[in-house]
Amino acid sequence: MFGLKGRDTFNKPTSDIGLIIKKAGQWWTKLFPVVFWVVIVYVVAVIGYTWYSYLYKKDVTEQEKKAYIDKKMNEVIFKKEKFDILKNEISKRQERFDKQKDEYRDIFYEHELLYKDRQEEIQKSQEDSQEPDMVEEI
Repeated sequence: MFGLKGRDTFNKPTSDIGLIIKKAGQWWTKLFPVVFWVVIVYVVAVIGYTWYSYLYKKDVTEQEKKAYIDKKMNEVIFKKEKFDILKNEISKRQERFDKQKDEYRDIFYEHELLYKDRQEEIQKSQEDSQEPDMVEEI
């Protein structure tokens, strides 16, 4: 009685903490592979569902669709303008190269060409600013 050995009123086998830990360890050893695979399958399922929902279940309103299309359209137009500018630059370079490739044999010819182009632009801008005066004089 009252926990004395030999008298089993309170000394039941389940009251021994060491025995409880031993039984729990045996239970966990048997159950661990099952729990492990259940957790793995659950994680893969959650990842798969999330991936599927991001790819195929788009909840987008018509206003958001229109805003997205307008934004992309503006970007394309902007990029087209940049492309046209670049294309003109390339064609100018090609013309310069074809026109003057025999004249320059040194490594600094590109610098000289750019300098000449700048001088031509300056002269053109000066001529454009002087044209109204010339028209009035005539």
